Amino acid sequence: MTEVGAEVTEYQTGGQVFTRPATTGRGTYAESTDVDNYLLAQEA
Repeated sequence: MTEVGAEVTEYQTGGQVFTRPATTGRGTYAESTDVDNYLLAQEA
C-alpha cells in the first residue's frame, strides 16, 4: 500500500494486500490501482 485515507484503520502504508477491482472479475495487470477497502484482503 502506498497510501491510505485519513479514516482507514485496518491497513497501513507499506502493507501488502490482494484485491480484485470491482470493475472486472478477472483482476488487473496494473502495477497499482485504486480500490475501496471492502475489496482488499491482507496478505497472511
